[in-house]
Amino acid sequence: MWAVYDLQLRFIMDWNFTKGEKMEITKRHFPDIEKPDGNVDMQIVSSGPDTKWDNIYNGYFRMVTEANKNIYIESPYFAPDEGLLNALKTAAISGVDVRIIIPAKPDHPFVHSCSLSYMGELIEAGVKCYEYKKGFIHSKVMTIDGVVVSVGTANMDIRSYKLNFEVNAFMYNSDVAADFDRQYLKDIEDSVEITAERYKNRGIIMKVQESFARLISPLL
Repeated sequence: MWAVYDLQLRFIMDWNFTKGEKMEITKRHFPDIEKPDGNVDMQIVSSGPDTKWDNIYNGYFRMVTEANKNIYIESPYFAPDEGLLNALKTAAISGVDVRIIIPAKPDHPFVHSCSLSYMGELIEAGVKCYEYKKGFIHSKVMTIDGVVVSVGTANMDIRSYKLNFEVNAFMYNSDVAADFDRQYLKDIEDSVEITAERYKNRGIIMKVQESFARLISPLL
């Protein structure tokens, strides 16, 4: 119930920022809501140019660093900063099952090259990386240990952390996490793993594209 109010509040904040004025908030903006049947602990977390802290990034970072068993990530645009990249590699080296799915059929080939540029060092650290083959994937999900899920608008990239208005739901519920994990494993069945051998044998043109895309990744 409170999550709905938080989303409404985020809308009002975005409206005020865009219009450059403050909306007069009344009861009609936050009407009474029937108590839901379920009971899922949830936080609505937003970030953008109007916030001091990189809230969603901080949430991602905490999830990665606190994982003990597994980290499942699905993102159409994967371009983490150095801190989150090192956290993912450290988790994998420590024995955490880290898996990342990106689309094999991107909506922007340059962004895809950027995503691929991170795969080599992640694979070397023990991360399992996949390309989803069954169409373009636009899911933006992270789950850890079967207990915490983050899903929302934020990609796993610097633009989402620093520039864009984004909003995610962080849910703390094992049943919800189990549902997301089951779907994630289904998506892996429709994906092809980027193995160390496959990555090593990619062509010179692809390597050049990846290097250039990685260089300007903060702008993508």
